[in-house]
Amino acid sequence: MDVVWRRLPTVDHLIRVLPENTRGRKLERQLTIVKAPSRADWQRFDFYARRVQELEYWLEVDDCGDVGPEVDWDSVIRHYPGDHLLPNLRVFRSDQGFMHEFYSLAIRSPVRLLYLDYMWLDGEVSLAGNLEQCADTLQTLTIMTVGWEPSPISDSISRAISRCSALISLYVDSLLPETIRHLSQLPSLTSLHFALERGELYATKLAFPALEDLGVTTQYKSPALLVSFLENLAAPNLRELEIDYDAEEATHVHGIPTLREKDFAHAMHVEAVLLAAATFPSLISIKYSFDIHPERSPSPPHICSSSVLRPLLALRNLETVKLSQVPLHLMAGDIDVVAQAWPKLRTLRLGDSVNQAYSSVEVQHLLPLVRFCPDLEDLGLPLLVPKGWTCATARPPFGESRSRLKALHVSNAGIEFSARAAAFLASVFPDAVLYGFSHSDGTVFRLRETKDAFVEVMKSELSRREGI
Repeated sequence: MDVVWRRLPTVDHLIRVLPENTRGRKLERQLTIVKAPSRADWQRFDFYARRVQELEYWLEVDDCGDVGPEVDWDSVIRHYPGDHLLPNLRVFRSDQGFMHEFYSLAIRSPVRLLYLDYMWLDGEVSLAGNLEQCADTLQTLTIMTVGWEPSPISDSISRAISRCSALISLYVDSLLPETIRHLSQLPSLTSLHFALERGELYATKLAFPALEDLGVTTQYKSPALLVSFLENLAAPNLRELEIDYDAEEATHVHGIPTLREKDFAHAMHVEAVLLAAATFPSLISIKYSFDIHPERSPSPPHICSSSVLRPLLALRNLETVKLSQVPLHLMAGDIDVVAQAWPKLRTLRLGDSVNQAYSSVEVQHLLPLVRFCPDLEDLGLPLLVPKGWTCATARPPFGESRSRLKALHVSNAGIEFSARAAAFLASVFPDAVLYGFSHSDGTVFRLRETKDAFVEVMKSELSRREGI
């Protein structure tokens, strides 16, 4: 029984433990208690409830758009004789942010993980008090707010987080300065994601001795606040850094948020941020993203030269570099320099999601990645195919490339119509699937001619070798 009830995929299983004559339907699809259960009924309920350690509570919508069974928690609270509905609950995940009546019965010690999606502001008031009930046990907290753009959480939530002493991972927006200071004193905190908003804090030194994963969202056009925070951050064990430049003025095309030219981070923003990021010697992953699709090509003030990568070249242990939405002007020799500087690369994405990216990197310039980065599995670059290109550059014979690349993303659609280029890439990266990026609707498509071109060139190669 402990195994069967340890993890519940939905909460209504518990309500159905009560006798049928005590429960019914409210508003057709809402389970409710219509008659007070007896003490023996509640003892039966508690017999199962105390075994629940992990609970999922997601909004279920069928193919017709009808919402699945919900629970009228007001009726449960009114009749339940105890004060702790799930006394051994340790993990709770839900997108029912409006379900604050449930918090008072379930969110308290010994809860260790809370994942709350689509949090409404009116639910935060009750949640703040319940966070304090599990302040000594809560290790992982994620609060996702409603809407396209994250909404700031309330100060009451931030103050409640300040009382949590066992946190290991925190993903939330809009923290108060005193909350940040509290977090910096936690010896257990290894993962932190939050929005950079309150500037008075970040000119002071902050020590995060155990921090390994840091995600920072910023909306400021000037990089000064973000750079100041990074420069004053003492995190000797930081391994993963993600910067999300969240533009406020995003338009929507076909339901997809798009980035207009004036909302691109200026080149100096990218350069200053990467320079500050390079001060963390333990980094193995760095990501700089917009999380929205560029609407058109950026103008020169927004375009970054390859020199912005120079500070990162000293980080020899980098395995992931994702600057896919940063407009980079890459030259032929840049790929060779990058390949030799980062021999442990597994993922490299440079400007591959920017429309008509400025680049002089031709397909044959990718060969150093095969030679110097044997573990590379995911590659994205803006590539060029020169007019009249004949694929004459030396390449590994078919079947002899040692590349482990699984996915190649290109942002210049011209490659799609070049059978020779596709065949060249297929021979250099034999196990990779080639993808192109459509800037009109933000979709990704497979390059249509890759397979056919590969087969045709392979036939020619075999014919030349065997003299037939």
